Amino acid sequence: MTDHSQSVEPLGMQQHRRGGPGRHQNLPRQHQRPQIFDNHFSPEEVSAGLSTGQLLLGQLSINKFNADEAFIGHPIGDADVLIGSRIDRNRALNDDEVAVRIKPVASWRALGFSNPCGTAAAGEHQQQQPWLTVQSVISAGQATFADLFPGVQVADQLQLQRLLQSSADPCQPLPVDRVQRVGQVVAIVNQIASRRFVGRVKPRTGEQKMDIFEPLDPRQPGCNVPRSELTAFGCSAEQLRRQIQHSAAAQSSSGGRFSIRLQRRAAQAADSAFGCSAEQLRRQIFVAELDHWAPVFFMPKARICQRLGERADGRIDIELETRVILEQLGIAESIESVPEELTAADGGVSEQEAARRRDFRDPLHYCIFTVDKAMAQDLDDAVHYRALDGGDCEVSGDS
Repeated sequence: MTDHSQSVEPLGMQQHRRGGPGRHQNLPRQHQRPQIFDNHFSPEEVSAGLSTGQLLLGQLSINKFNADEAFIGHPIGDADVLIGSRIDRNRALNDDEVAVRIKPVASWRALGFSNPCGTAAAGEHQQQQPWLTVQSVISAGQATFADLFPGVQVADQLQLQRLLQSSADPCQPLPVDRVQRVGQVVAIVNQIASRRFVGRVKPRTGEQKMDIFEPLDPRQPGCNVPRSELTAFGCSAEQLRRQIQHSAAAQSSSGGRFSIRLQRRAAQAADSAFGCSAEQLRRQIFVAELDHWAPVFFMPKARICQRLGERADGRIDIELETRVILEQLGIAESIESVPEELTAADGGVSEQEAARRRDFRDPLHYCIFTVDKAMAQDLDDAVHYRALDGGDCEVSGDS
């Protein structure tokens, strides 16, 4: 068994792991932002890492029920590799093809040990970790290394530390019911995922140049969008600023509760800024396109490029929801020509096809209609009416 942790790293990997030079390196120290994400490996480093087995190549799959977790398949095929945080995901999106470095065994997930309170992770943007690592389980005396990796004999603490710092499988086959490999994305090899998101705009309070764009798909990242760009959609940046100031003043003067006068003033400012009420603004659905994601920012910068419509409470707009789905699937532009193609196509039924069917098209013989509700998406409940000789009629339903 090869221990890849002892292999020589390709040139530049250590620099990338430390963060390396960034676009803010020439700024004065007091104005430099701390780096949140590691710089991505270069194509040459990825190629070298894949050839030596230090890196794995896979398609990223983000858990839609817990967007902090993502996975790629392992070449052995025994279990997925866990990417356990958004930081370790390193700006990759769902379905992207990524290069992943396996973390040391000490950081692997120990299965069967619950941690209901979570452990506060280091870093301002790191989420709480709801699972325990191999290192924490061993340190707490909940299990030994041999309990987690049967058949591996540990002679002393020096050997234990060597095993914990290695990223290679300690034994074969790996007991996937007890431990799970944990990795970190070091490069996006192929941007398969669409960089267009569908969601809502959530204005920040105070003197801000950026507002928050919240995608409807929880697997997609929240984005910073320039407040000035809302002007193109009937949203004045200056009026929005006044709206937020009115809201903040109302909260401050009323101890967190709006007075009627200030509440009305804030609502009027919202109406003026967006051409709609504040409640209507929260229902507006926009399309934003990712512009740039620097390693010093937890959220990427995006630009609002389209407003799809308004989601009304208690009512489903089939046309709007269809546009949302098409945008999320990334096929909205490719189907624009479909109506023209359908119009140009011959919609008739050939003689051979008509010969094997019953013909219900003549309204003098059959009257067929659906009894589904007006907003139904599946029209599968139907009734037909047919006049019979002698003045009788036939009514039949299918549901």
